[in-house]
Amino acid sequence: MKHILLVCVISTILLTATCDIQQVSAQSPQHANPREKQEDLAKRYGKAILLTNLQEQRKLLAELKKSIEENDGHGYVYSAREVTLAFDELDRVLNSSDEAYAQAKEQQHEESTAIQYQLHGDLTRAIAHHKTALDMSYVLYGNKSYHSLAIQTIMANAIFDTGKDLASGIALLQKTHDELKSLRMTDGVLFCQTTHGLFVSYLSTKDYPNAFKYGIQTIEAHKRRQSTDTDEYLQLVALLAKELNKAEQFKDALTITQSVLDGTHPKAGLEARFSVLICREYATAKVGLGDYTNVSNTYSQAIVIANQIPGYPASMRLDLLKAFLSFAKSRDDQSLVRNIEQMIDKIESRTQPTRSRYSDPPLVDEGD
Repeated sequence: MKHILLVCVISTILLTATCDIQQVSAQSPQHANPREKQEDLAKRYGKAILLTNLQEQRKLLAELKKSIEENDGHGYVYSAREVTLAFDELDRVLNSSDEAYAQAKEQQHEESTAIQYQLHGDLTRAIAHHKTALDMSYVLYGNKSYHSLAIQTIMANAIFDTGKDLASGIALLQKTHDELKSLRMTDGVLFCQTTHGLFVSYLSTKDYPNAFKYGIQTIEAHKRRQSTDTDEYLQLVALLAKELNKAEQFKDALTITQSVLDGTHPKAGLEARFSVLICREYATAKVGLGDYTNVSNTYSQAIVIANQIPGYPASMRLDLLKAFLSFAKSRDDQSLVRNIEQMIDKIESRTQPTRSRYSDPPLVDEGD
């Protein structure tokens, strides 16, 4: 299973790697709010890393730091602590010797090369360049520096995605997770992505106790970051709740899904696709606990949302309706059963393949 998310600095790079990086020094546009400003600065910072433009990186980190301070210390992409560490580490190298500057350029070139290989699926070469970049980062910035911890996580992701050395990838993620905790850096994107990586990794290896442990940790990390309105968070809740329900841990599944449904969540458009899944897992958890209140309403809400999502697959809509039908039958609600069956028949009639006039006729026994 591929990791759903990548990490901190690297995630920003991956989001912008296909952009026109020649515009890295272009003047930033006016922003409607602090979040937009920080997201724009983070993207430009990612481009500067791809270009190994150290001076531009320091400048953009300083702007990010100022924006976070002006926003009562809250960072939407990176935490205040992450930006401060990244700035201080880079500033120290830039104010050092010409040799250190050249080494920093070479270190970033190695990491940029690793990312390009990873984007193209050449994981063997990506890992080799990640390792070189990481060894150089240890010397330049330190073993527990922000730069080193970021590379450790993206390298662990690459190792795990090869499918050949899962234990090694998990061990590197675990090491990074523990180091971040020891540094009290649990409010940033790096910790959030690291715990998410552990969740998906342990889920892939069917180590469910650890998967659930780190899934819950990732939810708490998102809450600290105030990123519970993101697709990444909603996708996490949907996946974790599904696995918790499979394990009959209905109470935990109910807790995390209810927290989403009680708040603001997408109810239309492509952004609502995870809301449908969360509604279904909420209903499943309620039934598992023997509490049938609000189950029909939740299924109905999921159907309404699904109908408003452009291109929502008929197979997924049918799957949802059949789950609702099973519940209606278990409650012996004949009126509801008939209504759901009519909706199912309507969808199935639309999805039946039509015979072309040029198709061979069906083989029938026409007698003598």
